[in-house]
Amino acid sequence: MLKFSILLNSSTTMIIMILNFTFKIYLAREFPKESLIIYYTITDVFSLILRFFVGYKDALTTIYNQTKEQLKVIRLFSIFFLLVIIIIAFILLPLISNFYLPQKIENFDLSWWYVSLLFISMNLVSYYGYIFLVTKHYKLISAQDILKTIFWIFSIILLYNFIAMEANYKTLIYASILSNFSILAFLIYKQKQYLPKYSFFQLIGFKLPNLR
Repeated sequence: MLKFSILLNSSTTMIIMILNFTFKIYLAREFPKESLIIYYTITDVFSLILRFFVGYKDALTTIYNQTKEQLKVIRLFSIFFLLVIIIIAFILLPLISNFYLPQKIENFDLSWWYVSLLFISMNLVSYYGYIFLVTKHYKLISAQDILKTIFWIFSIILLYNFIAMEANYKTLIYASILSNFSILAFLIYKQKQYLPKYSFFQLIGFKLPNLR
């Protein structure tokens, strides 16, 4: 099982690298260099923020495998994760988008809502990756990784080639948001199928009111 997981992950990584490399050549030909720099700068900053959870993820995996209160551990992680994302998305990012980015990037006029929405969607996708990792659903992790790349490529082609949006950083950000929520729909479906007791809304305590 372990050998199969390693082989599957290695094969998936190789496929993703080839797809990313090939499509980035296409983007370099179709999109202005300035737009690509802006887009990758924003996504790279978000990726660095995601590294904040790397140590926490390792601790989560260790604690999860050593305790019988696994549901409580996942619930605590989910609540903490949600609070951090909310603080960054609705306090820090609006300030950066309205005051810092316009000074550093010429003609930057993207609403902070889209910047925050991109950040939220990226993190929600990562959240399900963490859950699948600690519960050892390695096939789902591999599927998630490759579908993220495929949906991202498809979303850009859809918005740029078929809907005919402009070749700029806004289109790339819109496409990333679309692809993230598309993969998120897939992950939620798989979570309900394989881990129904780990429903995100159930874990963080949101319940619909009883109207009877």
